[in-house]
Amino acid sequence: MDIRAETVHDHSAVARINLHAFGGMGEPMLVALLRQRQSYDPDLSLVAEIDGELVGHALFTPYTIRLAGEDVETVCLAPIGVDPAHQKQGVGTALIEEGHRIAAAKGFRLSFLLGHTSYYPRFGYRTGAYGVAELTLSTSDINPPLGTLETRPVDEPDLPVLRALWQHEQAAVDFAMQPEDSLFDWLSPDPRVFARIFLHEGQIVGYARYRRSARTRVISFLAADDAVARTMFVQLAEGAPEIKLPIHPYAASARAFGAQDGDIEAWDAGMACPLEPGALDAYFGGLSNGRVPGAVIWPPAFDPL
Repeated sequence: MDIRAETVHDHSAVARINLHAFGGMGEPMLVALLRQRQSYDPDLSLVAEIDGELVGHALFTPYTIRLAGEDVETVCLAPIGVDPAHQKQGVGTALIEEGHRIAAAKGFRLSFLLGHTSYYPRFGYRTGAYGVAELTLSTSDINPPLGTLETRPVDEPDLPVLRALWQHEQAAVDFAMQPEDSLFDWLSPDPRVFARIFLHEGQIVGYARYRRSARTRVISFLAADDAVARTMFVQLAEGAPEIKLPIHPYAASARAFGAQDGDIEAWDAGMACPLEPGALDAYFGGLSNGRVPGAVIWPPAFDPL
């Protein structure tokens, strides 16, 4: 078995592997979208080849995350797929071990993923690394201080302001994934998901990515201050008695809703693996001493999953 970096000539075979491994088009679409990231590194998109046939694929995508007050260079392992006819033959193990080796050599400090707790810990992944931030709020308890905010779609010139909003909102949240200077990190490929800029007196003051259904599901929420956060919440609710916001207790908007003392339960499936010694010691040590677990807000490429 040969483990090597993918080439453009491998793309259709990689899509076929992920289609068969996962039984749907979600993961092939995810790989295609993640290849469009500015940080995409083909050295970290690995294929397993046996007798000239591709039988497995693992994608390690670089991200900068916040961790214990620092910007940390990481990779996210997603997806990893093995053709069903070659599963349980060590293909996945070879892909993960080689991906870790290459990522560590490139200076990435840790790898993280969402996956099976019975499989990934054997490679050094620690369970309970992060959870999900969901704050359920009643619309009857909140008045919109700014009345109604103007909204419009996201455009390229908005990116510097959106990055500043992200920094304001998420700078203290562990495992917050920094967006790139690209519309791919702000616009969803899922037609059911809307991305909108919120403006007050002509200035950009907020951003939300949300899915409309029987009840609005807010995926990403950034607000310039408490008044903006409360006003955005009421507008996003559209008359519903309550909705959930993805606001971590350490996010800036937690103040607007009195949620700074909130709690988050880490998912066992939310795992991280140090690629350099001690890379996770300070973070897990903080969790042992009462620090709230981090929360990942997945970028738009993951919306259709």
